Amino acid sequence: MLKFDDKDTWFDERVRGVKKAYKVTSDIKGVAVDVGANVGAFSYVNHNKFNKIIAIEPAQETFDKCVNNTSKFKNVSVYKYAVSNKSGETIRLYPFNEGGNVSGNATTVKNDITAKHYNFDVYEEIETISLKDIYTKFEIDKINYLKIDCEGNEYDFLIGEDLQGIDYIAIEIHLHLGPNKIKELKDLIDKTHVAISSFGNGVNSHFEITYKNKNLID
Repeated sequence: MLKFDDKDTWFDERVRGVKKAYKVTSDIKGVAVDVGANVGAFSYVNHNKFNKIIAIEPAQETFDKCVNNTSKFKNVSVYKYAVSNKSGETIRLYPFNEGGNVSGNATTVKNDITAKHYNFDVYEEIETISLKDIYTKFEIDKINYLKIDCEGNEYDFLIGEDLQGIDYIAIEIHLHLGPNKIKELKDLIDKTHVAISSFGNGVNSHFEITYKNKNLID
């Protein structure tokens, strides 16, 4: 397994993963919101495709590396939040338990499935932000591209929200949500968007799906 402290190897691996998992076509412009920015690979790969990228990363170690890796891009801003259905709450962020916070893949989801892989005895306390408040806090009226990789919190972040105003949604849906929540989340997105690319089989790897708003399809 890659060690998080191996900066060059891990960053290169994240860059390769972003290119495989998320489809960003040349016609996409405007504002991108990167939820679960990790070490900033999405912004590194796609900074020249958007007018503005709002990168959101909760874990302190990966947040610091994200700030450093994107500092030369004037259109990228990095913020330390965990996404949820409500803003202003304090929740616990648990590290992956193999050697500490290996890869930065921390989660806020505490259940029987995550108990096998995450360390509940060690945590950071992180302030939350909701989808609605991302619009207001960062003074944007539209999200052209929403990328989400937040280790299971994608359900609480999106469920019950109106996604009609988002042009593209590129999401990693994590298996530890369980089949019922995965279906509910995919059904929600399918109401307004259609999948244009996918990566992962959803059996022994996560779903990574890029969706396009149905209103943008000829």
